[in-house]
Amino acid sequence: MKKKLNNKVLITFFAIALFITVGSIVYANNENAINSEEIVETNNEKSTVEAINEISSDSENDSVSQDLDSEKKTNLETDADLSLIDEDLKNKDIPATAELNLKELSFSGIVQKSPSGNLSAELVRRNNEFHDSVLVRDVEKVEIIDMAGILYSSVYNTEWLDENRYTVHAHLTPSQGVYIVINIEDKSIEKFVGVGFKWNNKKDVLFYVNTCPHFSLERVGDKIVDNKGNIYYESPKDIMITDQFTIANNGSNMVFYANDLSNDERNLYVAEVKDMKINSIELIKDAPLGELIEVKDNKVKIAITEEQIIEIDI
Repeated sequence: MKKKLNNKVLITFFAIALFITVGSIVYANNENAINSEEIVETNNEKSTVEAINEISSDSENDSVSQDLDSEKKTNLETDADLSLIDEDLKNKDIPATAELNLKELSFSGIVQKSPSGNLSAELVRRNNEFHDSVLVRDVEKVEIIDMAGILYSSVYNTEWLDENRYTVHAHLTPSQGVYIVINIEDKSIEKFVGVGFKWNNKKDVLFYVNTCPHFSLERVGDKIVDNKGNIYYESPKDIMITDQFTIANNGSNMVFYANDLSNDERNLYVAEVKDMKINSIELIKDAPLGELIEVKDNKVKIAITEEQIIEIDI
């Protein structure tokens, strides 16, 4: 009886031990499974973060690339615009200096060649400045001549007098214009204020009318002068010489329209020039009004309209 009891105790002991062992194994497996899930979850989280960072990085790279492309495009467009200004600028290495930086200039778009065709000139304006400058190009270089201190509201015309002189005729006030002569070689600038600017045949004497400004408190007579400082004629106070002024090819006569303020009439005057003075002056009665074209062979040519041009004896 005692032996059977011992056997039962042993069987019970082994059963308990087996139960504990199996339970430990199951617990360990569950722990491993949980740890595996946590590892997988961590790895998934890591992969997600890396993916987000990767997308963000790609987006930033795309943005930087787009900015660079945009900047490159802008530069190319600017360069293309500059190259269209003049064929001579294409493939030319232009120094970007404080004195000459083409990207800081506004261009008039009117490029004029010198008589030989070797030089070209154009009015330009630096950003944030109120005066114009002249951009001069040749096959070797590009340079700028600054016209600081010379202001006007609009430009009538520009032209080359010869290979070395470039001129600008501009509007200054309702009663005055400004005529500018730029010497390309020595960069000197001459400025003349008045109306009716006309050169002689040799282009060495500039005649014009030095008018009394409209806003003057007291009117004075207008003067016919030249660029050398000579005064050929001074009108009475009530005679206002207009910008319709011209001279004969040989310099023997000056012809101009003038307003008579005493009776509000405009008349044509012919003056005979001798020894750099007006020797006599004659009013041409009933002369038609128009644009004076030229004086030649004792005749003055007048454009009444674009189609109608007449000549009268003087």
